[in-house]
Amino acid sequence: MSRYFTRSFLPIFVFVYFLLQIILALNYNQPFSSDSLYNYNKALESFYAGSIYPASFHLYDDYIITPIYINYLLLLLHISTSFKIIIFGNIILNAIQLLIFILIIKKLWGEKFINSAVVSYILYLNFFGLVFFNLTELLFGVFLLLTIYFYLFKKNIFYILSGISAYLTLGIRPVGWSIIVALVITSIVFYKNKDILKGNIIVALSFCIMLTIAGFTINNSFGHFIFTSTNGGANLLIGANADAHGGFSSKVFENGNAGFIEDMDKRTYYEKNNYWSNAAITWIKENPIQWLLLIPQKFIHIFARDDFAFTEIIGGKEINLFFLSKHFYNYSELSTIFQGMTSYQKNIFWLFQILHHIYYFLLVVLIAFAIRDLFKNPLNVSFIFILGIITISIVIPLLTSGDARYKYPFILLGLIIATPGFNQIITNIFKIKLKK
Repeated sequence: MSRYFTRSFLPIFVFVYFLLQIILALNYNQPFSSDSLYNYNKALESFYAGSIYPASFHLYDDYIITPIYINYLLLLLHISTSFKIIIFGNIILNAIQLLIFILIIKKLWGEKFINSAVVSYILYLNFFGLVFFNLTELLFGVFLLLTIYFYLFKKNIFYILSGISAYLTLGIRPVGWSIIVALVITSIVFYKNKDILKGNIIVALSFCIMLTIAGFTINNSFGHFIFTSTNGGANLLIGANADAHGGFSSKVFENGNAGFIEDMDKRTYYEKNNYWSNAAITWIKENPIQWLLLIPQKFIHIFARDDFAFTEIIGGKEINLFFLSKHFYNYSELSTIFQGMTSYQKNIFWLFQILHHIYYFLLVVLIAFAIRDLFKNPLNVSFIFILGIITISIVIPLLTSGDARYKYPFILLGLIIATPGFNQIITNIFKIKLKK
């Protein structure tokens, strides 16, 4: 990459990136909806009750969701109950995530790759778009990257910190279990290396201690040992029922379907979870082939599109390609979807969709080739650890239901692995320009 780009353009690029987020945040007045609203309301309920989440009155909720994230929101609500405090918190989380991303790049690949890695991060528009949602991805990404960063030091104190961060990812999203499975994978691959085995044991012990502390802390106020989300049964049933199509659909919980529960309000979260888990397992046992045939469809739902967040910044709130394709399939038109949008706004929407998806599919190809190239060299524990997390983080939703959001760990960690390939592309572009 040219020195001019490094010294002049890149700092401006980063400054403008975060300045735009701040300007948009100051003028942003769209209320939260869907999962973002649900998370906000759960935090508000606990805030006004003067309790950590979950509080005693959450016993009859459908499930206990992302306890670490909701309690993080509680901390923000003590500063301000306005939803904007969450957005500004997201800007900080995005900056921290980028910083840790840079530190990992420096440690794995060296300083010369930092600039192209930063460009690859900023060009991925969903990191920007997530700032305007109240979702778990950014906080999850921070602790996921911290887990890996501490692991790279290969020293006892950092293994302990890695284990603490690993639990916090689990407390935010159940896909955090992928870290523990990755530790098992590295232990098997490097079973002869006592230092690696010792380090993995320290991470695992630290993880278990934090899990226990969190579980008993919640138990003291809630009366139940909770350390992560309890919506596993619901998620499993969404992807294991007669109407399942690989993606998210709440139809299974409607009256007359497998997930419908009489007197929902009188059932505790664990009764509902047990009911949904049993219904899903029963269906899988009775329809194993049909369930397996859903896996490719789930894979498509995860990877076929990548507009789960960035449309928020171009005026297309909750308008994504899946929503558009489903609407067109049912009604053979799209005009009603874009009602209220000017021709200019619609053109901007489609321009960003096209440019982002070109970049997204380029990243997927680069990540795939980067993974292949890693196996051409002697196995490295750091990369096997990262690959283990990537692999299991994709396997988990393939067992439940698919959604574009669920590949977040794949993209975030994939950018790290694909850095040399992306750097080569950027370098070649600058060489061509210099020749001209």
